[in-house]
Amino acid sequence: MKQHFHCGWRCTMAMLLTFLLLLGMLLTGCQDVKDTSADEEAARKANLTTSSPDLTRATDKDGNYIEVSTVKDAEGDVRRGNTKKAEATATTTQKAGSMKLIVGNKTFTVRLENNETAQALKAQLPLSLEMTELNGNEKYYYYSTLPTSATRPGTIHAGDVMLFQSNTLVIFYKTFESDYSYTRIGSVTDPEGLAEALGSGDVRVEWRT
Repeated sequence: MKQHFHCGWRCTMAMLLTFLLLLGMLLTGCQDVKDTSADEEAARKANLTTSSPDLTRATDKDGNYIEVSTVKDAEGDVRRGNTKKAEATATTTQKAGSMKLIVGNKTFTVRLENNETAQALKAQLPLSLEMTELNGNEKYYYYSTLPTSATRPGTIHAGDVMLFQSNTLVIFYKTFESDYSYTRIGSVTDPEGLAEALGSGDVRVEWRT
């Protein structure tokens, strides 16, 4: 004989309460997951904001090092930071190099410019040149053609070594104002005694590496 199960109002209420309890637990779990994701996202943004920027190094047209900072924002895009220009005098000097001028028993060191003219001349050393006196402030020599990048310096300084036009080597031993254009080759690091060594007439100068 079959038995039928009848569920009264008490049974129905118990089932309803159980259903509501399970639904509340489910909603609470979803909220916890959402809160955790929000916390993780906030932590990620805070980390990106406070972390040290990545630094990359580059050089500008003058050969100086530049440190460029980059920081990723919350969307993962890269923002450019302020650039920091660092001096690279030692690097430039090392690349340009130097040469020596020997006059009698005096030796003067010339710090070369970092340009094609100075490098082309240095590649042809050693030279022994009979240089001609001019204007009481310079010695010159007509030389073979060299690369030029002439500018008007305005003030010529004692110890400047220049190229006039494309084929005239000039050593200046006095400081004065000039309207002429020259291509810089270098300058004597310590010009003290240079004028006395070169004298007032024509003079032979040894150009050495």
